[in-house]
Amino acid sequence: MSQQFSSLYRPDIDGLRAIAVLSVLMFHGFPDSLPGGFVGVDIFFVISGFLITNIIWSEQLEGKFSIGNFYARRARRIFPALILVLTACAVFGWFILFEDEYKQLGNHILRAGVFLINFQLWKESGYFDAQAELKPLLHLWSLSIEEQFYIIWPLLLGLLIRYCRRSPHFWLCAFFAASYIWNIYQSLDDPAQDFYSPLTRFWELTAGGILAISLPLMRERIGHKSQCIIGLVGIIVLISCMLLMQLAPVYPGAWAVLPVIGTICYLASESKFEWLQRLVTQPVMLWIGKISYPLYLWHWPVFSFVRIIEGQTPKVEWRIACLVFSLFMANFTARYVESYFRRDPLRIAYVWSLVIAIATLTTSGYVINRTNGIPNRDLLSSEYVIHQGSIGYADLKSNVKKESLRKTHADIALFGDSHADHLLYGLEKKMPNHKIVSYTYSAIPIISNPKVKDRLDELLREKTIHTVIVASHWHKSIDQIPEGSDLTKELGNTVQVLRKNGKNVILIDDIYQFEFDPQRCKYARPLSGGNVCTADKKLFEHQTNKYLHHLMAVQQRFDSVQLIRIGEVFCNGIECSMISGNEITYRDNNHLNDWGSQIAANLITKKLIELNN
Repeated sequence: MSQQFSSLYRPDIDGLRAIAVLSVLMFHGFPDSLPGGFVGVDIFFVISGFLITNIIWSEQLEGKFSIGNFYARRARRIFPALILVLTACAVFGWFILFEDEYKQLGNHILRAGVFLINFQLWKESGYFDAQAELKPLLHLWSLSIEEQFYIIWPLLLGLLIRYCRRSPHFWLCAFFAASYIWNIYQSLDDPAQDFYSPLTRFWELTAGGILAISLPLMRERIGHKSQCIIGLVGIIVLISCMLLMQLAPVYPGAWAVLPVIGTICYLASESKFEWLQRLVTQPVMLWIGKISYPLYLWHWPVFSFVRIIEGQTPKVEWRIACLVFSLFMANFTARYVESYFRRDPLRIAYVWSLVIAIATLTTSGYVINRTNGIPNRDLLSSEYVIHQGSIGYADLKSNVKKESLRKTHADIALFGDSHADHLLYGLEKKMPNHKIVSYTYSAIPIISNPKVKDRLDELLREKTIHTVIVASHWHKSIDQIPEGSDLTKELGNTVQVLRKNGKNVILIDDIYQFEFDPQRCKYARPLSGGNVCTADKKLFEHQTNKYLHHLMAVQQRFDSVQLIRIGEVFCNGIECSMISGNEITYRDNNHLNDWGSQIAANLITKKLIELNN
């Protein structure tokens, strides 16, 4: 097997980097324009695996590889821009973020500094998780996975060089297959783990590594025309993924293989498709490709902080400004920060200064987190805190954990999604003589969904349950109804199964989903222009019009089924509000906090008492 690795600069790879980072930026800034733009991260994974393997494999073949030099080069490549972005987030957060927000940012700085933030985000995912847009360092999960890959990859390649130099592909393909199969399994069992776990993502970087080792042999067996065709196929697949991948039922899962294949084809073509080569090596594309790493680091914190300040999705002009500012900061970082540490041959003093800086940052993150967001800052004075009440996720999570331990011999069950779950705390408080349990899944409660059916079967096995309260984020989840059916039919099938098993069924409508966050109501955040707590009731009616007639139709079909409308409790004749008695009732823009849960439970409890009398 020929092992003639090329160390020549390939401008087409910078062009591909530009495509990848622009797709991610467009997805985050204007998701409707490029709904599958998130596949840009998968493209980056394959590129990273390809380039790093090319370096490690060739150096190990020549006996020149040093693990110390490898990690020193990684530090010089990764740390300068990362340190600048983390520092900027910590400083800006000091003046903008309130206590619980700054505490979480500190924890994320700590985890990002040691490249473990993906595990923290995985841990946070779920019903109690904060909105993704409110986490300025959310995007660093992918950088952590790359760095975790770089821990084991040199060791694995070293073993292959030593024992399987002539035929490494079997073991590489086995490693690829194991990770890919585990990814598919977890996509069906635990989507959060599938997204954030390195074990479900390593196959993407491995794919690039396999190509790097195979490419010298491929050059000997395929001609110029074949490489042109491969390049054309690659770019068609990538563009298709960016436009259509949002249709995948779960991601990454099996579907992520498509952008990986597209990237492999693109890289394997080696710029032989001249039209594509000219397109991706335009000066502006090469410039964006060269600053793609700092651009990726900067863009999400910029979007996120503007989202936090606005308390809602920023207007188009603000999002355009975010893109422009991100490009400016990325260019500044590449030109004046990264170049400073990369202009000279590798110097150990530079590396140690970077290590000390990142260690200082992680320590700062630890202090911010352990002091609960440094609560003695001026930002937390009464000037900025307008309403009382918890909008944090930790408080409600802690309360529900205390109240909702799975009980045997429960008599009332909540069945649905997170909009059933957020009623649990209030019902436990208002009905202390009853044992209430929650059977929920992140989907509309219809038994045509196998996962929902499993939860229903689990509920039915608890024979002591006599009443089932069915609730969901109806106006959003109604889009999950299978084509050719409707909510009346699907929900009716679910209710019919419950009634046949002797369960009383209570249907609950939904609360209004605001267009802004409760932070915008509770706080008068600096730069935000004041606080907002209410919305026109017509907006609530527009949401209920999507589903309420279906709930009423199901109620009429089954004489014993009751419908309780909790949404009206948070509205008057004119507007809907996030506050009741000067206290916040929402924990995000569409879930109740502990106080709101009790308010809703007051009505539900009253209706249940009336039904039983």
